[in-house]
Amino acid sequence: MDKANVSYRVHYRLWSDDESFEKFYNMVKEIRPAEEYALFSDDDSSPRKLEELRRRFALMGDRISRLRELKVRVGINLMVTVGHREENLDYCENITRPFTDITGFACPGIACPNDPQWFSNYLKPVFEMMAALHPDFIWIDDDMRLHGHHRSWKVGCFCPECLKNLHEATGFPADRKILQNFFDHPDRKITTERRRIMLDYNKECMNTLCRKIEKTVHAIDPDIILGQMDGWNGWNGIDYQGHNDALAGTNHQEVRWRPGGGVYRDTSEEQLTIKAGRLGRECGVLPKEAVNLQGELENFYYMILQKSRKFTSIEPQLFCAAGTTGVAYNIFGDPATEPFESYLPLVKELRKINPFLDQMVRDNGRVTPKGIFDCITEKERLCDRINSKGNCWTEQETIQMEMEYTDLNKIGLPQGFSFADAPAYIMCNCIAQSLNNEEIMHVLSKGVYLDYEALQTLNELGYGEYTGFIPGKIFDRDTVETYTDHPLNEGISGTIRNIRQTFMRYTTASVVPAMPGAEILSTLNDFAGKEVAPCGSGIFVNKLGGKIAVAGYSPWRFIYNSGKMRQLKRLFDFLSSGTLPGWLSSCHRMQLFFRELPENRGSCDIFNFSLDPAGDAELQIRCTAEKFKIYRADGSCTEITAKSTDNGIATVKLPEMAAFELFHIVWRNV
Repeated sequence: MDKANVSYRVHYRLWSDDESFEKFYNMVKEIRPAEEYALFSDDDSSPRKLEELRRRFALMGDRISRLRELKVRVGINLMVTVGHREENLDYCENITRPFTDITGFACPGIACPNDPQWFSNYLKPVFEMMAALHPDFIWIDDDMRLHGHHRSWKVGCFCPECLKNLHEATGFPADRKILQNFFDHPDRKITTERRRIMLDYNKECMNTLCRKIEKTVHAIDPDIILGQMDGWNGWNGIDYQGHNDALAGTNHQEVRWRPGGGVYRDTSEEQLTIKAGRLGRECGVLPKEAVNLQGELENFYYMILQKSRKFTSIEPQLFCAAGTTGVAYNIFGDPATEPFESYLPLVKELRKINPFLDQMVRDNGRVTPKGIFDCITEKERLCDRINSKGNCWTEQETIQMEMEYTDLNKIGLPQGFSFADAPAYIMCNCIAQSLNNEEIMHVLSKGVYLDYEALQTLNELGYGEYTGFIPGKIFDRDTVETYTDHPLNEGISGTIRNIRQTFMRYTTASVVPAMPGAEILSTLNDFAGKEVAPCGSGIFVNKLGGKIAVAGYSPWRFIYNSGKMRQLKRLFDFLSSGTLPGWLSSCHRMQLFFRELPENRGSCDIFNFSLDPAGDAELQIRCTAEKFKIYRADGSCTEITAKSTDNGIATVKLPEMAAFELFHIVWRNV
């Protein structure tokens, strides 16, 4: 790939109003912020009446032709396939078979995606009308899902017809009340098998609808590229290959993907790193033949002070660092609400970073970042769900801890998105329930960092001989972690970490060495220094050669003190058996994405996740290179020489990084 895939989504009222469209057209002509534009079919979240869409598409054909005069690619973003939420219902298409959740609530403004009448009477003519305009592409929005529809955040569809079809296909009871607890059986094998069957059924529901859409569109114009906006929707079954194949059709047309969701304002900086991690996770499992991956940048509500230009411009850089090959900007609002001219400073700011995004995509391509992996795979939805009512798998809540939600990926440890070849792993809560025996044994034969609940889950599943520890006592207040005299604690032995439990109502736990060779890294003491548990964390090397670390004292949060960060970097390099691609040896809040590239090259995208500049950041890179090129978003490139290259590790002192700045670093091994 020579360039990043940069595009803009165009608000319905921006292209449908003559005066506003002329302003937009002139902006594209003069600034040319991208080579691709998607015209929204609507700005409402429920299905627009068919006759109104006919009127709109007639005008849209003219707009597509006009924009093509500028030698850009133009397509359509269908806002609603089944419906996002109950909005503007007076102007919504009549829905006779609404999406129904597990409680029996029928969602107004949302159609059942399995309804053949909805497809034949509504979706088929809609896609035929769009295909007749011969756009370069058609995007399907993220309402094509089986959960999270406005007032109901519960899963579906369990309308009467779907219940009947589910029973016929699987033998499951056609009764919602029974189904609510049907997937929480005392026998874990029965539980897992029932859940697997349900998710496979959901996969086929989604793929069937995709196949119908593909046949409809490509029967009229086989050159139209279909694209899917998506998120990590576990209840859908997450069958990216099947979904991609369905949209590609028998002629194997290109399919685009647009991972997205979240970060609607800049009041929470942490949302940046969380979204980057979630996009990277999806890109890591999307089919490799899918190369046009545009991270969805959401400025929804479109209020110009909702997000700063600086914040917005760093998002696509982080997207590409995590795994996308471009960005889809959703930044333009209704010109009746905000004058179009108000957005021009942001457009100009984003235009400046295009060459930098091009450089990142040219170097990184579709190579997945290599680093610590959290064992959350497409099968994650097989795990238990816990809410205030107890175990209820048909609720949408998740209890898994993705690495991006921890502080581990903000202290200079590399995050990865590949299960097969991760140098080290983390496991939270009951994520092991989603893995089969071969996958669990793979993790346990490598190196893994476990919290108390993950240790408990693995031991309950019968892997206690490989973990080396058993769960101990839980404490709801006033414990302190005290580091023992151990090589991994060099420089911090005898010091403490105190998370002040009563402030955040966190529990901590002790763990108990259960196998010969298990070593203690910390004890638990009270505030006066009296020991309350002899082991709060420890390590163990099992008979497979796998290295296990277990932590009962706040393993994911409150790790920003310098001593704890040093210990964790040593610990994860130990767990990886010396294969961690790199880490930040200085004390800074930074996010890292490493890649092993073709032709003996490597890259690291490093983000200064702080409002302070970093003038003395130091990076350890496991490589044989001596020279490193550092690219910045301002277009500059600096070549630096490693400070040292001992034992196959290059120590690289970085130039000063501004607050919220990202470096793209590349090298070639010698």
